[in-house]
Formats: sequence, C-alpha cells, structure tokens
Amino acid sequence: VRMGSWLNVLDPGFDWHLDESGLAGGVLALGDLPSLAFRLGDGGDAARLEADTSATPGQRAAWRGILEKAAVS
Repeated sequence: VRMGSWLNVLDPGFDWHLDESGLAGGVLALGDLPSLAFRLGDGGDAARLEADTSATPGQRAAWRGILEKAAVS
C-alpha cells in the first residue's frame, strides 16, 4: 500500500514500512546469497533484504526469482 512517500507491505505475519523520500537507489545482487539493498542519499544503507545463510539452495533460488521479477517491474 502506498501512502505518500511511504511503501507499506502488509502481509500476514510480515509488515514492512519504507519511506522512499530519502532513497537514492538500490543495489541488486543475484549471486549465492541474493540480496537487495536500498541506499540513502548520503551513501548509507536504508534497508537490506537478503537470503539467510541457512537457507536451502531451493529457498535461495526462490528468493533470487522474486528479486529478478521485482527488478523488471
């Protein structure tokens, strides 16, 4: 759900709120531990979403697929 500059993910068991007004971009890494990092204008990290190191290869592949789809949206 978008509310102004806020992106709010409100899924059962998972809530995430991100104020996009301070973001300068993102970095997508699709290697062994897939991740998505959002960067602030000053160069710092706003948020990082990454595969857990204990995730199975199948779980990592599923997460990589989600990130790939998000990158082309």
